[in-house]
Amino acid sequence: MDNKKKHTASSSVEAESSAFPLPESDMRVDILYNREGGVWVLHDQPMPDALKWVEYDAASETVTLVTQGGRIADPGLKIPSEKSFYLERAMEVTALLMKDGFVTDFAIVPMVASKMIVN
Repeated sequence: MDNKKKHTASSSVEAESSAFPLPESDMRVDILYNREGGVWVLHDQPMPDALKWVEYDAASETVTLVTQGGRIADPGLKIPSEKSFYLERAMEVTALLMKDGFVTDFAIVPMVASKMIVN
């Protein structure tokens, strides 16, 4: 895997924003990806609402999570532009809820990138 980092998500949100705080300020979110376009988002706390899709914006090098209700969360994941190719060619993301090293729940959701690459 190319870029595995642990991040702590911030729960600071402006009132007029449609963003939501992640459930726990100490929620850890990791992203893994490979050359074949596989992308996995691992998190250790349940999301407040069902995940609908994951977005990658190459210009800001950020990943955001979008829920069924249209609310967004920025888990603080930065993907450098030299690694963006892996996310830009992904069509879906597997989100995995992890507990004590085991997957306790998962969802496969679409990946939306600001610059899509056809495989």
